[in-house]
Amino acid sequence: MDAPFQTVDRSAPVPPVADRLKPYLADLDRPVGEAVGLPSWIYFDPAVFEAERKTIFSKVWIGIAYESDVAEPGDVATADYAGWRFIVTRAEDGEVRVFYNLCRHRGMAVLDGPRHQQRTLSCPWHMWSYDLKGRLIGTPNIGGTGVHTTPGIERGELGLVPVRTGRWMGVIFVNIDGKAPPLAEYLKPTTDRLRAFDLSLARESDERFETHFAGNWKLAIEGGVEDYHIPFVHKQLGPSGDFTGEGCDTYVGIACRRSMDIAAVRYAATDAPKEGAPLPLFPHFAGGGSAEASVILSTLPATLVAAVTDHVVVSIFIPESPERTRVRRRFRFVGDAATDAAHAAARRRMRDAWAVVTDQDGPIIERMQLQAPLRDEVGTRPRFSPYWEPAVHHFQKVIAARLTEAA
Repeated sequence: MDAPFQTVDRSAPVPPVADRLKPYLADLDRPVGEAVGLPSWIYFDPAVFEAERKTIFSKVWIGIAYESDVAEPGDVATADYAGWRFIVTRAEDGEVRVFYNLCRHRGMAVLDGPRHQQRTLSCPWHMWSYDLKGRLIGTPNIGGTGVHTTPGIERGELGLVPVRTGRWMGVIFVNIDGKAPPLAEYLKPTTDRLRAFDLSLARESDERFETHFAGNWKLAIEGGVEDYHIPFVHKQLGPSGDFTGEGCDTYVGIACRRSMDIAAVRYAATDAPKEGAPLPLFPHFAGGGSAEASVILSTLPATLVAAVTDHVVVSIFIPESPERTRVRRRFRFVGDAATDAAHAAARRRMRDAWAVVTDQDGPIIERMQLQAPLRDEVGTRPRFSPYWEPAVHHFQKVIAARLTEAA
């Protein structure tokens, strides 16, 4: 006989995320080798995602797009991030601007995708139009057929709503609440840590890679700031070098010191023939020997810069939902190697090598996401390798602090 149907009582109030997390903080705050990590519901609970929108994403600088998305005056594009929808424009003055993708009439999305050689944007519903500086310039038939103005609809007061915007390393950042420190100040710990690399030489190429995975954005960042899994998941990369993990309030990251001979082949391990000229190194590697050959930093929440001997990968992880993340990567090379034909094959090999790494990580993240409810049901929580995972531990502490600091 079938078991009787049982209803679930959903009337009991669910405590706020901050209150639910507080019992875990003491265990998390222990030294890395003794610490016990956060519960797995932080990776799938919609309430956590909403709390992240309010306490993390809206309060810091988030990378939403690339300058190359709007490379020329007249280019426009859309960008989404954790439920926010934006329009990115480059007007005739060359300035990049970001607005919410909301018509000031009834809230329709004004733009549905990238366009080029635009002078105006028009809402598809009632054709209110805006210039690329966000100014409302047309309200057709607003006062009746053939009557394009009406009292109370003041065009000067009804432009697209702007979003505070900044740029670095080709990434377009926004600050939703408008209260974060200036972008340069927010990024200073990151730029200081990368000082050895002359990033002014790193020019964006036309190589790019984009994908989605069915997993929480935090799982992607945690996987990116430890090398423990390298010999098991990315066997083609060979052994790790002299590894360190680190973090502060605005970034988490890892670095590896290794010989230049090993560094030269680590990210070139593809089956593609070694055609064309080899990529030039950053100047500070000219002496050879051993050096800090890679520094990979995730500026919180989820813009990752990987500076390696001969290239820089700038990645944006875009949270789309609690269990889905979009990944966008752009590749930068030293000087003319970013664009000249002689280095085209080497650029492509580098892009392909990173694509392989990304494709190998995807199934791991997705399986971790599927396992998350079971981990909580069984009552298991993460432990951390003191050698390999101090950055993962630090990342969880920062996320917990941001989610509970206002409580």
